[in-house]
Amino acid sequence: MYTGIIQTQGEITAVRPARAGGKLFQVRVNEPDYFSDVKIGDSVNLDGVCFTAIERTADSITVEAMPETLRLTTFGFLKKGSVCNIEKSLLYNGTIGGHLLLGHVDGLAQVSEVRADGDYLRLYFQIPADFHKFLAYKGTIAVNGVSLTVVETTPDGFAVGLISHTREVTNLGGLKAGDTVNFEVDMMARYVDKILQTYSLIK
Repeated sequence: MYTGIIQTQGEITAVRPARAGGKLFQVRVNEPDYFSDVKIGDSVNLDGVCFTAIERTADSITVEAMPETLRLTTFGFLKKGSVCNIEKSLLYNGTIGGHLLLGHVDGLAQVSEVRADGDYLRLYFQIPADFHKFLAYKGTIAVNGVSLTVVETTPDGFAVGLISHTREVTNLGGLKAGDTVNFEVDMMARYVDKILQTYSLIK
């Protein structure tokens, strides 16, 4: 489980084929000891996707993406040199600075517009219609693993605002119209929707 507060960014330094159509991604960071406390088998969030570390050094990890992950997330087309957001798993005594994320990406969102809003950026995203019911003004959503507030809902998706800090420490600051990102809706919205569905069936 994660909080959506990005700890660092890493560069994909190698992409290799894996078994059954999967891929292996090696990700390296500029902080020499960042991964020193990560053990083989630990979970790490890369661009919003929960991965298991199968190899590691003090400054790199290697993860394996199965075909389903490649189909549903940006890792289906990320290449060597791509930069991804990184967050280690939340500890039970840790701080929840954003909102709780599972790292189970719901799908791909496309940037439809990037609009300057004073000193801030407002990013508009299009997502599949099936997920619109999980959006709420002032609610939360994760984009490439970053916990963000929905500042506007639109007929085809949502908008978020980025402060300068978020633009600097994540890969969202360089997004432009037409780019694709991973998104995960708020898990609480999913549970509420499920409860309402069950209640309507009982009635």
